[in-house]
Amino acid sequence: MGRRHRKQSPFDIYHVTSRGVGQLLIFEDDDDRRMLISLLQRWTEKELVTFLAWCLMSNHFHLVVEMPLERLSRMMGAIKSRYASYFNERHGRKGHLFEQRYWSTPIGTEEQLLEAIRYVHLNPQRAEIAMADEYPWSSYRSYVEGVKGLADPTIVLNMLGSTDAFVNFHRNTPRGDEITVRPRWTRMQDDIAIETACRELGLQSISQLLTFPQQKRDEGIRRLKNQGFSCSLLQRLTGLGKAVIARA
Repeated sequence: MGRRHRKQSPFDIYHVTSRGVGQLLIFEDDDDRRMLISLLQRWTEKELVTFLAWCLMSNHFHLVVEMPLERLSRMMGAIKSRYASYFNERHGRKGHLFEQRYWSTPIGTEEQLLEAIRYVHLNPQRAEIAMADEYPWSSYRSYVEGVKGLADPTIVLNMLGSTDAFVNFHRNTPRGDEITVRPRWTRMQDDIAIETACRELGLQSISQLLTFPQQKRDEGIRRLKNQGFSCSLLQRLTGLGKAVIARA
């Protein structure tokens, strides 16, 4: 069966997501995140794209972009290929890093655009990693602080009228995402987990674990489980299947 044709936005605006294959982490540290940002930035410098919002999570990233669909496909292909080569070389791994196709949805109304912007910025909050205004790897703080970065806030701020309206829009959502008291997150953050795992196993990169023979790999997984790493966390860090981790 052939691939479905992507739907086209009447305004050339799209919400785009790309994930690690098997939900594998695609960022092991801030240097990795800065590398992807630099690759995206090069496209803005050539005036080939306008980024309206972005957010980097541990095993995926979100973009809201304004550009023609054909150019979007070229950009995503080029960026994913270049970043995967960098990541594999830096962390000593081989094979695909990303799922083959990126996900995209066309945005055709102002309401859809605002919802996409809010959805992207609240990702760290829903994942119980950080509040939106504390998370350093999204465009939220650029909007609020007025600092020009990868994203251009002009269109959205003009729609909402002010920075205060932007903040209030993110605080009050029909999905019940409003959080008035900052919680104490209990989930181990991925960066801390990676640092802990590498220290425990004597690794330079968590990706090294996947290059070990099965017996040595499983021994490492068992050691991490004994240190309190949950199966779901190990799945996210390694991209290994639930059954593989459970059997180790």
